[in-house]
Amino acid sequence: MIPRSIGLSLILATLTGIALFLIKGEVQEREARLDRLTRETLEHEEAIHVLKAEWSYLNQPERIERLIGRHLNLQPTEISQLSRLDDLPTRLSQNIDTATPQSAKLAKDERR
Repeated sequence: MIPRSIGLSLILATLTGIALFLIKGEVQEREARLDRLTRETLEHEEAIHVLKAEWSYLNQPERIERLIGRHLNLQPTEISQLSRLDDLPTRLSQNIDTATPQSAKLAKDERR
């Protein structure tokens, strides 16, 4: 018969080999996941770089001015368009006591 110490050593060596095999598989899976995550990170960084370049192009003042001229009919503000704050009418809800029935109804609708 095989002495107990040799049998125990063979069992330990077998169990160690199995454990190393399982650990090796786990390490390989994690390395593959790390490689995939690294690749995805690089792809995202490249996409961010492209988006920043596009954003920089889209926000150029000259380009925005051309688009405003093409799509909006803006004119310079004239003095007659300006007013003082004192010239503005008071809010309708503040004058309910002196308001007409129709304006009182509008004020009530505003409060809802």
